[in-house]
Amino acid sequence: MSGNFTQNRFQYELLKSKALEDQLPYKQVKLDDIRYLEHTSRNDHIISVQGHNYVASDRVMAGLDKLSGFTEKQKKVVFNAGGHNSLRDMRNYLSSAKAISAPNGYVMYLNPKTRRVERVLPVIGSVISLEAFFNLAEMFMTRHHLQPEALESYRSWNGSITLRMSAHVPNILALKPGEEFDLSGYYMRWQGNQIELGLYAMRLVCTNGQTISLGRSAGYHITNLDAHNVNTLLGIPDQKNVIQASFEQFGQEAGRAMVTPASLGELKSVNTILKNFQIPENECERIAPIEADLEAYRLKGFKDIDPCNTVSSVNTWDLYNRLTDFATHTDFWEPNDISRDILRQNAAAFLKRPRDIKSYVNIFK
Repeated sequence: MSGNFTQNRFQYELLKSKALEDQLPYKQVKLDDIRYLEHTSRNDHIISVQGHNYVASDRVMAGLDKLSGFTEKQKKVVFNAGGHNSLRDMRNYLSSAKAISAPNGYVMYLNPKTRRVERVLPVIGSVISLEAFFNLAEMFMTRHHLQPEALESYRSWNGSITLRMSAHVPNILALKPGEEFDLSGYYMRWQGNQIELGLYAMRLVCTNGQTISLGRSAGYHITNLDAHNVNTLLGIPDQKNVIQASFEQFGQEAGRAMVTPASLGELKSVNTILKNFQIPENECERIAPIEADLEAYRLKGFKDIDPCNTVSSVNTWDLYNRLTDFATHTDFWEPNDISRDILRQNAAAFLKRPRDIKSYVNIFK
């Protein structure tokens, strides 16, 4: 590998070696290469992949069903009509039918020790190996004089890795006085069938990290490693208009959030996001105090309220920043746990959503 890394190089190389060591072998298959065989007493499933039997969890089966277009409602109807045998037959029928319209097939990650299928993804362009991801990331860092900041992944295999990169020289931009961001960082996210590049911004007042997608650039998201795609992605930092447009879009979303209280519905959704990460309940309530706010309304005599039309005690921008603060600074996760990156993605999606409570310019107020 080439590249001039900073003092983080040693840790980066260790984490990279561990990621490569832990990666699982994969097969590129068609859906009709996969045959559903049976449901086990342990709530696992036995499937055949090109004639070899493997165990698949409920999560993996749900993913396969989604790929073949088998909805939860349809599964309930089929199961009620004929039990597990009918589910088996319908799954195999739909897999064969879907294979015709999915010429690139699917990539299936397999654990040879346990003979379990760990993940199945559609091949959008081509399968992108983890080795190729690191080669591309290091080319990107070398070209743009960046250093590895953190390499985030799960302890156990989950097929998603995010590399955060920072620059030696900060690029400070302001949304307004007191809301300055260092916009010199980038993230590169690998998921097996695609690579995404985006901005990693640091809010200076509290050193919260946040991810900003480059949604107006056609080259920030690649699904194969042909020369044109690679060169486009490597050249994105040179497209200052793309960076500026992405920050301006983020600024519009942030500006709307700054003047808008979060609804009880939004507060509850953030609380639920945290609970889905197995965050302790008292910490979920500290960040998104849905129970305290509901109790405050009950004490005022409000019983039947529409959460999406009811103002909470928390400003939307503050709620967003509580999420990014937790993702950046919590000790609940290891420093390089990809849960941090996934929570940042959740925070970014929350900020982009249309606000429940509308804010208005009112000179007469």
